[in-house]
Amino acid sequence: MRQRQQMMMRVCFFSRMYSTSCAFFQFKPPAFRGTIHCFEDSGPALVLRVQDRRMEDPGYDSDDGYDKSTDLYLTHEARDEMIYEPLMRDEGYQMDPMCVAKIVNPAFMGGPMWPNFRQSHRVLRRRNDDEPGNSRVIIISDGLVDPCDPENDFTEIGFPNPKFSGFGYEVVGEFRRSLSDEEEGDDDYSNTFTPYGGWEFGVADTITQQLAISPMDIHELLDEWEVMSSEINIPDSWNCPDHLVNKDSGTMAFLLFWSRAPWLPTTTAVCDAADTTFAKALSFPEGSARLLCYRLITPSQLATILGLGEGIATSARSSYTGDVKQNRIEFVKGLETDGTYHITDISPSR
Repeated sequence: MRQRQQMMMRVCFFSRMYSTSCAFFQFKPPAFRGTIHCFEDSGPALVLRVQDRRMEDPGYDSDDGYDKSTDLYLTHEARDEMIYEPLMRDEGYQMDPMCVAKIVNPAFMGGPMWPNFRQSHRVLRRRNDDEPGNSRVIIISDGLVDPCDPENDFTEIGFPNPKFSGFGYEVVGEFRRSLSDEEEGDDDYSNTFTPYGGWEFGVADTITQQLAISPMDIHELLDEWEVMSSEINIPDSWNCPDHLVNKDSGTMAFLLFWSRAPWLPTTTAVCDAADTTFAKALSFPEGSARLLCYRLITPSQLATILGLGEGIATSARSSYTGDVKQNRIEFVKGLETDGTYHITDISPSR
C-alpha cells in the first residue's frame, strides 16, 4: 500500500509537468527473470504453470494466489509469436524495437483503464522495395490483451472474462500514401513516418482509448452489427489530411470491424461461392483474442453509408433509421474487393 501511495504521488507530480494529449515516449518492455517450462513443439497456450516462476520487479507484488508477472510474460511471448512474427516473417514488415506510450498513463488522469495498466502501441513498417503500394505502416495497440489485474476490478464491465485474454482484442490501423504519390517519386512513407508529432498516432491512440472504455460492448455490438462506424474529435494542431476531416464538426470518421485482410495472422479465407473471410481467435494463455481493425473514411463516404446527402447536418444523423447496417457491410465488402481492406490512404495531405 505504501508503494502504491508513493507511485500515485509521483504521477500527480509529473502530471503537472507534462501534457498527455500528444506527448509520447518510447520504452523497452521489462525483461523476464524467471524460468519457462514448455512442452516440446508446443505453442504458448501449452506453457506449464508452475508456482516457482516469479519476478520480483517493483509493481508486481504477487500473492500466493496469482502470479501477475508470469501471466504478463507468457502473454507477451504469445503476442510476439502469433501476431508480430508472422507479419515480419511472412509479409516483410519490420517492427520498431521500442513501444510507444504517453508520458503519463491516461488511467491516472481520468482516462480508460487497460487490463494491466500498461498502455502502449507498436509500429511495424513495410518498405517500398521499389514496388509502389508496398510502403505501409501498422500501428497496433500493445496491452489490451494483457491479463486483467484483479486489483483493477473490471467486474462491473464484464471482465475478466474466461473467454478472453484481457479485453480480447488488439486495435490495428494501417496507413499508406496513394499509388500515384509513390509513382511520382515521393519518399518512402515507411521510412519517413515518425511516431512523434504526426497525426497518425494521435488518431490511433484516440480510437483505441474510445474502444477501451466499454470493451465488452465492442464484442457484443460487432457480433450483432459486423461493422460499426464512429467519429472522433480532431484538434487543428494535429494537421490531419484535409480529405479525412469534417471541417464543420471538427471530426474524423472511421469504420470498425474484425480483421479481414489476408496478410493479418487472424484472418482466414473460406473457400466457398462468396469467398468470405473471417477473423479467427488466437489462443493466448489466458484466453482468446482477435485483431480489431479501423479504417478512416471521408465525410462523403460516411454520408453515403448513413444514407444522407452532403448537405444534411451532423446533428440529423442520430434520427436516421435507414438500413445503415447493410450499407456498412456492403462498404467493407467493397474494400475487400479492391484489396485495401483496413488500409487508410492518407493522400492527399496538407
